[in-house]
Amino acid sequence: MEIKCLVIYVLALLLVGSCGYTDWTVQKIPNKWTLPAIWLGFLVNLFLWGLDGLTDSFLGLLSGTALFFLFVIRMLKAGDVKLFMALGAILGWRMNLWIMVSSILLGGIAGVAVMMIHRNGRQRFQRLWLYVKRLFLIQRWERYDADGEGAYLCFGVCIAAGTCLVIGAEILGIID
Repeated sequence: MEIKCLVIYVLALLLVGSCGYTDWTVQKIPNKWTLPAIWLGFLVNLFLWGLDGLTDSFLGLLSGTALFFLFVIRMLKAGDVKLFMALGAILGWRMNLWIMVSSILLGGIAGVAVMMIHRNGRQRFQRLWLYVKRLFLIQRWERYDADGEGAYLCFGVCIAAGTCLVIGAEILGIID
């Protein structure tokens, strides 16, 4: 493994480790980590790979921005989207897409686990069904408002786990 790759992997792991911990403890991913990480991703990629690295970093930022619609419908919080943007700026768009997919899959597994722990899966699915049904009936977009016990999932932890999986798969040569 190249030292260049090791540098960006360490940066990404430090970022998701700190953001995942903060999301777990105070349910917030602070801007003071994600926004500077975006700029650091641009600078490091420019320094290590020149304009090609900067282009990949910018495309990575855009790939994270694509998840903004999940923030609009309250499926992600703003910090989650900014963390994906920062990871894209650091690791590039290809790895960021893998991280998004793995994080969403892990989030689904974690969501089912939380519903099993709180024993409220049926109520959660009924609430979601009523929301979707209402959208079709009124034909107007409304935000989904999840409340009650177990409604909040620390998705920053899922992003951290997804990032670790993807970096590990990259190092082992499972993904390219």
